[in-house]
Amino acid sequence: MSVYISRDKLDDYRLNLLLIHDTYTNNKEFIDKKVDTFLNKFNNYNGLKSKVKISNSNLDNYARMSISYSLFETGITQMYHLFEQFLKMYFNVDLEKDYKNVIKIANQYDYNLTENEYHKLMNKYRLLNNAIKHGGIINLEKEYPSLVNQTYNDNDYGTILDNKLNITEVELDECCSCLYSFVDEMNTYFEDMGYIEMED
Repeated sequence: MSVYISRDKLDDYRLNLLLIHDTYTNNKEFIDKKVDTFLNKFNNYNGLKSKVKISNSNLDNYARMSISYSLFETGITQMYHLFEQFLKMYFNVDLEKDYKNVIKIANQYDYNLTENEYHKLMNKYRLLNNAIKHGGIINLEKEYPSLVNQTYNDNDYGTILDNKLNITEVELDECCSCLYSFVDEMNTYFEDMGYIEMED
């Protein structure tokens, strides 16, 4: 029984994590352009629909915060998606099957993924990823109440897109670091135990 992985795959995984991280990091120049585009579209639309009066400064602040927030959300979900795909590829698991199969296969090699030093942090981003993608925050709030905006009112917005979560660049950085470190520690075990067969 062997895990088949090329020497470059772990480096590629790390590179792709960093590329996603850097793409969605709060980039002022990018956000400025997005805000300008949004304001132009809004003002053109508003010129056709009279009666709506919002000051450009308030609109600018709202757009800036929303764009930044969306970047953080997307960065976290993209990195977590890459992490899941890497594990499934690593253990040659059918992509249509549940992630629990990855745990079962790792157990066949006497490796318990939950004992990985970075498992708790990885699980934090699993919960956060699920909250962003599916809107449910109950499990996230139990474990990490500080990540949920307690002043948020579902009756006002009813969508995960309206700053329901307290996510910042700190979470983006931590997510990138822990998802790489988790895989790095796991890979070290498989190398040390002689389970890895390198492809030519």
